[in-house]
Amino acid sequence: MRQPTAQRDGQRSAPRRLALRVALLLVVLLFGACGEDPPPGPAATVQTFLRLMDESSIRSGPSGEVLADEAALQEAFALLSHNTQTQLRERADLAASLAGGEYDAWNILIPGRFRLRFEPVTFDEVIQEERPRRATVSVRGRAPGEQADIPLVEEDGQWRIPLEIPPAAETTF
Repeated sequence: MRQPTAQRDGQRSAPRRLALRVALLLVVLLFGACGEDPPPGPAATVQTFLRLMDESSIRSGPSGEVLADEAALQEAFALLSHNTQTQLRERADLAASLAGGEYDAWNILIPGRFRLRFEPVTFDEVIQEERPRRATVSVRGRAPGEQADIPLVEEDGQWRIPLEIPPAAETTF
């Protein structure tokens, strides 16, 4: 016995509907994958920070003035924890009040102070999953004993480096 035409058409369109749904799902997945890259992990954050601090190194200009790469310092500053950024802003305000003029917080970063004393070879990260998430990146050089453990904290979905900023010296007048 022959099936009615409407029933046969429904059977034919079921595979078409399934194919259409699969195609739409693939399109959604492809466009979703083309979005923003995930934020860099702890090791990549440390590598970027070290590179930026090297790029910002202080050097003498043609007239003897001190030059630093402002853009590199600003990018390095953005990789620091919120607490470290706040401390550097306070230092910049203090410097401005003592010396006059204005100081940007990233100019308080001293390139030679926040760099490794050896050439990094490997970057190994360990992430602790408690909240807030923390990580430690162990940076090793070629020679025995060339190692630095750099702590990081995840803030606003980004890995950031908390630096220890020594307290400002007391000012007396």
